[in-house]
Parts: sequence; structure tokens; C-alpha cells
Amino acid sequence: MVINTRKRKRFSGRYNTRRGIASFAISIASLIFLLIGIVISFNKSGNANGIVGIMGTMAFASALAGIITGLRSFKDRDGYYLFSWIGVITNGVMFLIMCGIIIKGIMMF
Repeated sequence: MVINTRKRKRFSGRYNTRRGIASFAISIASLIFLLIGIVISFNKSGNANGIVGIMGTMAFASALAGIITGLRSFKDRDGYYLFSWIGVITNGVMFLIMCGIIIKGIMMF
């Protein structure tokens, strides 16, 4: 039986970028805004008031802010970019979803 004795080493001085972590946190906030708006809309059978519009606008704006923050985090040197990538991809998907919802709403009029 062979036991692997190698340990993972972490290079000193490297860290998760603050902007990457912020982008990831913003993506979670954007998802929460969208889910709250969907729940309120379903509970009121689609006849929701302006709070759902505010939630959608907040989701749209926070997704855009998260994309910008995540892209700026790639300028930081010697850092781990895992949260940056997750934040940019998640915020990008949220931005596209919100754009689709907005376009669908515009085409209904």
C-alpha cells in the first residue's frame, strides 16, 4: 500500500482578490433580488405592484456592477482568481436573464 505523503503548498503572498470576492457577493445579491421578485409575483398571481419592478431593476443594476467589479479584479497581481471568474460568469448570466426579461416585457406592449 502506497501512501501519498505530498502536501499541497500554497505560495506565500497570494490571496483571493478583494474585488473578486466582492463580485461573487454581488452575484449572490443579484440572485436574491431576482428570486424575491419572482416569489412576490407568483404569490400575487402576476398582479404585483412596483416592488417587483424595483427588485428587477436592482437585480439588473447589481449584475452590471458585479461584472465591472469582477473584470477589474483581474488587474490585481499575484492573486487567486477563482472568485473573480465565478463572479463574472454568474453576473453575466444574471445580466442576460434580466435583459431577456426586460425585452420580453417591452415586446408585450
